[in-house]
Amino acid sequence: MKALVTYPFGLGGVCLTELRQMGFSPVKKGYALVVDSVQWKDVYHINIWSRIANKVFAVLAEQKIMDFDGLFDLIGSLNWKQYISTGHGVRVLAHSRDSQLSSTRTIQSIVHKSILTQLTGSRDVHWKTDESKSVIEISVDIYKDMATILLNTSGASLHERWYRTEQGEAPLKENIAAWLLMLAGWDTKSPLFDPFCGSGTICIEAAMLSAGIAPGLGRRFAFEDFGNFDGFVYASLRDEVKSWKLKIKRVWTFIDPGLSRRSSGTPHPKDTSSLTLRARNDVLVHGSDIDIDVLAKAKANADRAWVGHMIDFQERHFLDMEFRAQSSELRLENSRVWCVTNPPYGVRLGEESEELVEDLVQAFTTYRLFGGFLLLRGAKTPWFSPIALLNWQQEVCFYCK
Repeated sequence: MKALVTYPFGLGGVCLTELRQMGFSPVKKGYALVVDSVQWKDVYHINIWSRIANKVFAVLAEQKIMDFDGLFDLIGSLNWKQYISTGHGVRVLAHSRDSQLSSTRTIQSIVHKSILTQLTGSRDVHWKTDESKSVIEISVDIYKDMATILLNTSGASLHERWYRTEQGEAPLKENIAAWLLMLAGWDTKSPLFDPFCGSGTICIEAAMLSAGIAPGLGRRFAFEDFGNFDGFVYASLRDEVKSWKLKIKRVWTFIDPGLSRRSSGTPHPKDTSSLTLRARNDVLVHGSDIDIDVLAKAKANADRAWVGHMIDFQERHFLDMEFRAQSSELRLENSRVWCVTNPPYGVRLGEESEELVEDLVQAFTTYRLFGGFLLLRGAKTPWFSPIALLNWQQEVCFYCK
């Protein structure tokens, strides 16, 4: 069996590297990656462990199709009963390019009818669905008359982690946050700081990455509803994934001399107090924001991700901070403090954008807070030395030395 893995636009190379690290040999095909000779256990594994992928599809068939009768027969030749059980809905998505069969609506109708004919044994019997059961999604992609039949094994996109039930304004997708951490080259052991943490996505993904927590550990997948689902194999995989619990310790701490927690979301006056980031044993993950309400959401999200005790969220205004890193335990006096953040931009910031960029640069160059990436929308400034101009949804990524 083949598996087809989709990913966010521009992140094919990162996703390919990730799959290789899992032991697979993916090949890029269009805007997706194809993995040959996989078993269902491998499909389960990719869904559970991929931090970058959007969805994982099982490739059920590939065949040249010139007419609708041929499409109906191809769909009818597949064993749908091993995937679709009584009561589950069936959703068909269709795409066609440079092919004889160009009407996507007709393709959807033919495929849907062929599947239900096999499931019911008659073309006239209506398929009754149970609203409490999931909908099985099948995709039909026809390119230059070659039809590829795909079964969505993920369900909702893999970036939808189980923990983020609460979010702030314009939240960063979880797999994009994971990509930023990988792109920055964070070693998962040095102190990491997000001064614009919002609902905590970057901080949570960093803590999960450091602790080895699988991004799919707490969510449900479409393949769990398939008729051929192997619960024993899946349970054994989850038991392996849960082994991280034996290794987690309370190793994160936040030291804030002279500053106390405040109950309001208003910025405090500038002062000379310093924010000290200290790492015990392995790593420090810290997030700050000026919005106390969104910080409450970040803490709740972190608790749901089982990393609440590993991150310290503080209500702080970035412009009021000085930064330094110290660790007598790890001798990190000369090490880096990594800053990976998605700062406010555009209309959300208004005329303050130039001032914010200047202060970000000062923090990176003056206060020894460096070694990371800033994701700025439409940023044009001479203060940054770009090593990558990524046309990813009009975002530009800069490296700060």
